[in-house]
Amino acid sequence: MHKFKQILLLLAATSLASCSGNVDPDDVAPGTPVAPYTLSVDKTVIESDGADEATLVITDANGLVLTEGNYMRQVSFHIEETDEWRSGMGYEGDPEKFSSIVDGTYTISAMFTGEECGNKVTVTSQNRKKYELFHKNVAIYRLTGTWCQYCPYMTEALNNVNEYTKDHSIVLEFHNGDEYSLPYGMTMDMAAYLNSRFNSNAYPYCIYSMTEGSGDRTVNDIQRLVKARLFEHPACTGIKASSTLSDGKLVVNATVKASVSGKYDLGMAILKDNCIPTSASAYEDVYNDVVIGASGNFHAMATDAFDLQANAEKELVKEWESDKLDEDDCRVVLFTLREADGKVLIDNAVDFKVGKGVEYRYN
Repeated sequence: MHKFKQILLLLAATSLASCSGNVDPDDVAPGTPVAPYTLSVDKTVIESDGADEATLVITDANGLVLTEGNYMRQVSFHIEETDEWRSGMGYEGDPEKFSSIVDGTYTISAMFTGEECGNKVTVTSQNRKKYELFHKNVAIYRLTGTWCQYCPYMTEALNNVNEYTKDHSIVLEFHNGDEYSLPYGMTMDMAAYLNSRFNSNAYPYCIYSMTEGSGDRTVNDIQRLVKARLFEHPACTGIKASSTLSDGKLVVNATVKASVSGKYDLGMAILKDNCIPTSASAYEDVYNDVVIGASGNFHAMATDAFDLQANAEKELVKEWESDKLDEDDCRVVLFTLREADGKVLIDNAVDFKVGKGVEYRYN
């Protein structure tokens, strides 16, 4: 009887051990991932040119590489400084390849099947000034209307993008068919014209620096589109400016500096925040970033576009007069245009309060 009790106690102990969650790696089928998982990276310093890449690798307790093949579908990474999630299921490109166009040290964590790796890695990106002298902002032309029942979803997405995207983009809201729309030609307003250029009949719709149009209205989509513009078209110009407002007349003294020789143009738009619509069909209580005035070259270079050599500057004066101007709710957006790949694009943009100014912002 005593020996029988010993056998029962041994069986019970074995049963408890098997339910504890610990798995002997030798007891699983070959190719079956076994926790704990470890994250590593092939290099910890990269160039901030958007091309140099650090490769992230997840391995299991047996050294099985999980960042390849079908395992990738269950892998995800998180870049903490930009609050960016990359999933093997939903990321366009290679989620395990990390590159950057912004100097800094980035902390990266990872998961496999929802279970975190036991460690994090850091990658330092450096020397952005070698590849892009000025900080770049992507100009987002948002086409909308107070009558548009789906437009609030775009508003929410634009408001919730990460700080990296907010720090590299400026939203200009062009309204269609409502009290904020601005005429263009005899039969259109500016929003309808921009929409027609991209063969879209949908609202809301966003145009990114005049090179990409999309009606996608999720945070991830917008962040991806902005990042693509930053990678593909580094800024070739910087903008500094000062402004005065007196008796409804705005005078802007601007200077454009080129880091790359070429032909450029300077445009201006006036934005107004805290706009409360009077229309009963409005779907939002308050509208921000509303374009209440824009120069004629808001979509293409003017005939008086100018040539600039690298490191040279061009001084320009822009004026606008309106009784709608005020220093509390109105902002000035200045943007440079240039040609690339046979298309006119918005090279860079800055914004500042009416009556204020902005200095060159370098990388």
